[in-house]
Amino acid sequence: MTLLKEWASNGQLTMPVIMMSGHATIDTAVEATRFGALDFLEKPIALQRLLTAVKSGTGARAPDPQSARRRS
Repeated sequence: MTLLKEWASNGQLTMPVIMMSGHATIDTAVEATRFGALDFLEKPIALQRLLTAVKSGTGARAPDPQSARRRS
């Protein structure tokens, strides 16, 4: 999360980001998407869910660094 926030605040979020965690809360997932993460997956991750997120990420445009910076 720290790295995502740093990238967003410095305008360096130039690629789609999919976050994964086994210990996160819903608040963490919401915060990650607020800072520009494309998706947030909870472990254990179902294969179909992972494939859907990666497919979405490979077809997604890079986040707008200016909008991510405004959210921080």
